Amino acid sequence: MDLYFDKENITSFIDNREHERYDDCFRVMQKQLNLYFNFDKNELLNDEALLAWFKFLTQGVGKQTKHFFLGNKFPERPLKSNTHTRLNSAQLSSIYLLNDDRIEVCVNAGALLIGKPGEEISTISTLFLNQDDYSFDKKFKIGGNELSQWADLKDYSFPVSDIIVVDSYIACDTSLIDTNLIELIKILSIKSRCKINIIVYTNHEQTALTYEELSTKIRKGIESATGISPNFTLIKYRNQRGIASFSEHDRTIFTNYNRMYSGDTFNYFLADGTKTTKGRELHYSNYGKKENHNLALDLINDIQNNISRMPNESIQGDKKSNFITFS
Repeated sequence: MDLYFDKENITSFIDNREHERYDDCFRVMQKQLNLYFNFDKNELLNDEALLAWFKFLTQGVGKQTKHFFLGNKFPERPLKSNTHTRLNSAQLSSIYLLNDDRIEVCVNAGALLIGKPGEEISTISTLFLNQDDYSFDKKFKIGGNELSQWADLKDYSFPVSDIIVVDSYIACDTSLIDTNLIELIKILSIKSRCKINIIVYTNHEQTALTYEELSTKIRKGIESATGISPNFTLIKYRNQRGIASFSEHDRTIFTNYNRMYSGDTFNYFLADGTKTTKGRELHYSNYGKKENHNLALDLINDIQNNISRMPNESIQGDKKSNFITFS
């Protein structure tokens, strides 16, 4: 994951070094994130505090962590409500600590993890998934105190532009779709006020609804959460014996900043709220840890390879995504 830093935000971050989470945030920058500085490296020489901070930062840098001095402001200024539409997939999974008069319009779009001066620690700390510890993973017991309904996850929702649901059985039972798939993606998109791209990757033989029926439910659900109807693409794989296997056994959901892992399914609850799955836990994994991000990108690559070999009729809908390319 990458972090883009304006000079004013670094100064603000240094000024808050007595904060209880400063050391954790500093450690993330040293060990896990690639840092992009929105100014010229020569500016360090004219600021003793900034130079000292940078030297300390680079003393414990991770082997895979990189630093870049851009010499200019990124993203392009002034920020806009559609700034995210000009970014590539890596940039849509990046953190932005910026000083801009119009930062709020970008924040309100709900597509990017972004903070203004004074919000550096609170922004980076979201990577710890509301935990006091330095951790990028959290597990929820299905049906337990923290996950008795999908709405319990609202405090773990991040900005989002894309949601990719991979579950061979997510649409196999019409009685479970509204209370699981629809409710879950509504919670995942609750902070967004932009047009989200939704992909559902599932088994053709286990799909109880037509594309049109499922599309209506998903568009209505997301619009109720964000105010904007999403793009929706349904990918229904068929395994061709002796030719190709497009199945994905693991149940997982990819978003800009997090990945979710489940056991047998994401169909957890009946309409009355009763737990119906035999699965035990839901696992959240944040991309603030480099390993987590790399595994998520491996998933995207595998899905991309699969759909590039699928017949056209397997893919229905808008075919819009910032992470998957459609022919």
